[in-house]
Amino acid sequence: MDPLPADAYGLVPGLVNGDTSFTPPDLTRAMRDTGVTHLSAVSGRNDR
Repeated sequence: MDPLPADAYGLVPGLVNGDTSFTPPDLTRAMRDTGVTHLSAVSGRNDR
């Protein structure tokens, strides 16, 4: 995933297994503002 831009690099683990630790803060803020944080919240893994 290294060649991906920062947003994609952070978003892919969130979509796959709920790991949002790599999601850039500006992307997290944008996701909250638009109401799509549920996309990176896998059941049982939304503790981050």
